[in-house]
Amino acid sequence: MLLREIKRKSQPEKLPSVYSSDEIRQMERCINKTKGTGKRNYAVFLLASRLGLRSSDICFLQFGNIDWDHNLIRLQQYKTKEDIELSLFSVIGEAIIDYIRHCRPKSDRKTIFLTGTSPYTPMSRGNVFAIIKDIISKSEVEIKNRSHGYHSLRHRLASQ
Repeated sequence: MLLREIKRKSQPEKLPSVYSSDEIRQMERCINKTKGTGKRNYAVFLLASRLGLRSSDICFLQFGNIDWDHNLIRLQQYKTKEDIELSLFSVIGEAIIDYIRHCRPKSDRKTIFLTGTSPYTPMSRGNVFAIIKDIISKSEVEIKNRSHGYHSLRHRLASQ
């Protein structure tokens, strides 16, 4: 039997999960911003939920990507290699500044977000996925039968 003669079972396409603006705000409120990792996680969550940045782009975000004078983030997307320019909303800028000033470990690294334990290295995609999943789980937003990971935040923005 030839491979092309084997029929694949048709599976219905799964629609991406999306969260409402109220649910996103509920997720934001559950983040403990008094601790260092909480300040970092809040900034990471905002970059994902409000700008839709991919986890790799958050991991590789550098100080030079932020134009504070014009409130812009400029970067080349890791996955697509496309240049993008995004508005740096004040809430996101303030969260990044709060993390940098009060919690970011001393380091010569150019990436903004570092791991919370020594040796302080740039965060990985896995770190970002874990942060987002933890925030969503702690928020008490109903996740039954819904994706509750990083991509659900990007899908939310795409659906708006």
